[in-house]
Amino acid sequence: MQNKGLIKFFAIIFTIACIYQLSFTFVANGIAKDAKEFAKGDSQKELDYLKSLKKKEVLNLGFASFTYEEIEKQQINKGLDLEGGINVTLEVSVKDVLKTLSNNSNNPTFNKALTRATAERQGNQDYLDAFFDAFAKESQGTLKLASPEIFYNRNLSDEIQSNMSDDQVKVILKRKVAESIESAYKVLTKRIDKFGVAQPNIQKIGETGRILVELPGAKDLDRVEKLLSSTAQLEFWETLRPEELGNFFTAANEALKVSEKKATTKVATVDTTKAVDAKSKVNDLLADKKDPAKKATQDLGPLFEKAVPGPSGLYAYNVKDTARINSYLKRADIRALLPATASYAKFAWGKTNDKLGDIVELYILKGTSDGVAPLLGGAVTDASADFDQFGKPAVSMQMNPVGSRKWEQLTGDIAKKGNQVCIVLDNIVYSAATAKAAISGGQTQISGSFTLEETADLENVLRAGKLPAKAEIVQKAVVGPSLGQEAIDNGILSSLIGLLLVSFWMIFYYGRAGWYANVALILNLVLLFGAMANFGFVLTLPGIAGIVLTMGTAVDANIIIYERAKEELRAGLSLENAV
Repeated sequence: MQNKGLIKFFAIIFTIACIYQLSFTFVANGIAKDAKEFAKGDSQKELDYLKSLKKKEVLNLGFASFTYEEIEKQQINKGLDLEGGINVTLEVSVKDVLKTLSNNSNNPTFNKALTRATAERQGNQDYLDAFFDAFAKESQGTLKLASPEIFYNRNLSDEIQSNMSDDQVKVILKRKVAESIESAYKVLTKRIDKFGVAQPNIQKIGETGRILVELPGAKDLDRVEKLLSSTAQLEFWETLRPEELGNFFTAANEALKVSEKKATTKVATVDTTKAVDAKSKVNDLLADKKDPAKKATQDLGPLFEKAVPGPSGLYAYNVKDTARINSYLKRADIRALLPATASYAKFAWGKTNDKLGDIVELYILKGTSDGVAPLLGGAVTDASADFDQFGKPAVSMQMNPVGSRKWEQLTGDIAKKGNQVCIVLDNIVYSAATAKAAISGGQTQISGSFTLEETADLENVLRAGKLPAKAEIVQKAVVGPSLGQEAIDNGILSSLIGLLLVSFWMIFYYGRAGWYANVALILNLVLLFGAMANFGFVLTLPGIAGIVLTMGTAVDANIIIYERAKEELRAGLSLENAV
């Protein structure tokens, strides 16, 4: 045979490479088995166990070492039918789409109709149809959908005219909502394609506005939820310093103290109709004397009693107190205390990080009359995971020409005033920095307490684009293999038994030639699985059936060759010539 040595050389090299590639699968499967034994049926405990090993070295080959996160990416991927995974159903919020199309209309009839549609919607009824019914009931024919206060606005002025009937507007709205759902589908597809799971399945469920997502092998439900439901609403805001609000916080705190005192007094007045336990009152008084610090804290008032100093000189609170602080700052009587120069001020929370623990800072953003940020994420043309000047994970962004000009103007204004610019994603402040001068070129960076995984996800979301509306998760589950583990084990066992029986028969019938055939068959399987692991192909139940068929075909080919060679031997040819 020509070049027999070269063929042997490449066969050995490819075999070693495939065995090396398959070693990751064996190690990953062993760790997954240990996690199951450790968790004893508790799926959350199993996930926590695997997360704890993400950055730890689990395989050392002498010339290279690997963490669990690295070997997990290089193992053979298994489909949903073999490994299970995450199944999520999302529903695009048609309510948010309508709000956007109406340019966030404040018309009371329109907003009442939205609320009514949400409350009265029946089962799988289309939200848009429910809204049309609710609007007809609320307007009583006195207000049209094409009103300048609702859908005849700058967003839709090219398609909707003020003299259009409601039926004409409904046709346009249905098309716009359908376009938004299609846009959401495309954005989710882009995000999932970059998520790193094998053969994800994403499909629209009829005309319901729902989207089904299946992610084989995925286990981290929290991460999947954030990736899929994040609207990626990126905004750039100028901040205000606390001193620019004058005595707002002090005045607001005093107003809240008075209102809460009135509420307490009212409750106390009602309670005095009942008999009061004198002993308990004495105990309460004694308790106050024993714990003067507690009483002093209570006297600070609602805004200040839970506040802690922030590292940036801002007010900061525990995460569990943010909902209550939000409710205070949204009250009309409290916002009325804002100075005229900050009447549109917005409040936003910073991102949690390991350094601060559960403490988050409260940022004051210089709002606008229409609530729209000076610069939006739509100006971002590219994003990439990067590292900041301190070597910490960050995300770099490039803006289009229009965005670059706005960014230069915004940073120039901030440099003059000495304020900060905040990068806000989905109402969370990720980064706040000062600018010494206007920044031209449209290049900027989001930095903060990110992990490498978080920067990869953020890059993915920004590059894929923002969702046209909030995607609400209506159903989610971590599903097991569709066949059940016992059925999978039995299938693998039967395949191995079949392989062994065929191998024994080949040795029994053909002797040494049978050994050669078996070695070739095993090399075939090693090369096949090694290539699957290396190129990220997915192993599914139909795939296993195909592999069994490949094994049978390979054996048949050897039998045909051997039987033909036996015929030549019987004809008197030598073994070499017969082969």
